[in-house]
Amino acid sequence: MGKADEARAGALAVLVQGERTGEAVERALNRHAQAMTDARDRASMRRLVYGVLENRRYLDAVLDTFSARPMAKQKGTVRNILRLALYELYFLETPPHAAVDQAVSLVPKKEQALKRYVNAVLRSLLRGGDKAKELPIADRQKRLAVRYSVPDWMAKYLACCFSESDWERVLAKQNEPAPISLFVSPDQSREALYQSLAPFLSGLRFGTISSHCLLCNSGMVTDTEAFREGKITIQSQAGVRAAEMTVEGIQEGEILDLCAAPGGKSVAMKLLAPSCRIVANDVVEEKRRYMEENAARMHAPLEIHISDARVFQAEWENRFDAVLVDAPCSGLGLLGRKPDIRWNRREEDIETLARLQKEILQTALRYVKPGGRLVYSTCTYGRKENEEVISTLPTNWKPEPMEGKSVLRYSPLVEHSDGFFIARFRRPTADGNRAGMV
Repeated sequence: MGKADEARAGALAVLVQGERTGEAVERALNRHAQAMTDARDRASMRRLVYGVLENRRYLDAVLDTFSARPMAKQKGTVRNILRLALYELYFLETPPHAAVDQAVSLVPKKEQALKRYVNAVLRSLLRGGDKAKELPIADRQKRLAVRYSVPDWMAKYLACCFSESDWERVLAKQNEPAPISLFVSPDQSREALYQSLAPFLSGLRFGTISSHCLLCNSGMVTDTEAFREGKITIQSQAGVRAAEMTVEGIQEGEILDLCAAPGGKSVAMKLLAPSCRIVANDVVEEKRRYMEENAARMHAPLEIHISDARVFQAEWENRFDAVLVDAPCSGLGLLGRKPDIRWNRREEDIETLARLQKEILQTALRYVKPGGRLVYSTCTYGRKENEEVISTLPTNWKPEPMEGKSVLRYSPLVEHSDGFFIARFRRPTADGNRAGMV
């Protein structure tokens, strides 16, 4: 099997496994990548998997027109072979003969009838030409939901979060390749690192959302000397802003990252406020090792604690100068980087998550010392997980402006950022803590 075939076979395995078990796409990709010796194969597999997931609904809509059996009723292997081939034809401009031949070769040898079927569907689609790409759907919201491959409920929900013109732009941006964001350790010169990394990372440039970030289009970041030596790490600009807003103006003391894994914000806070003690808490024990390894590589010692963020820890009461609650959320602001969210998230999850967020927030506020700071952030859009959650804080906890705003919002419309929400509050110096709750 040639190298291109190895990438396609790996992509097919990841897609089929994801549909069958719901395994996170990054975990599956990393597992399959371990068996590939060529970095180009790994990159090609990743591009194919992400491309299919980002365009899955659109691909199925087109394929349904040329298949006697709808994609929803196909066997998972055949369905994803056809999706891969169509993605290559429409988005990667793979020569038709190559895309069709490779798709047929992915069908098990003993399945000759399925080989003929895959070949027939793709040949019929090619005969349809550009007209096959059209979506004859009169309703605009429905048409765009199919074109940009999000469930109807998700398209409707996002439409309530943006103006009509911005809504379509956000949908489109989430299907475009997003830059890799690199957090530069504050003890390093961003300008000097730019010079040293430019030969290895394509499209390298300075981030403007955070003055501690660089952006690049592609490249083996983890193979660079700067990464190995802990001068840079991969962290979204919006996530870095949450860390910056938490430690801003704090020279020493204790800071709690209550929902910390994978630990990037904890590391950033330690590097931004090196005299502070950073406690990184998460509920999943299995994530401890990754947080420890990342902190060690970045020379950012953390105190790692494993507990459910909803469960009150008496030893933390009134203790911290700042508490960051980067709450578990629907992740709709990450659709570009984690396209499997589209297919694994349900509308009813938002209500469930909002209840969880409120529980965590009510516990977190008990850890903030009088006069201390509380920061709430999510990587999603919408009032239910953002404004409605922070409205449950005591009324005498006052919003603390950031950049002259009461809250910060980010979306892919600005430097292809993750969608993010950040709010910051100050606890009164004497408040009885729970008085005046709304």
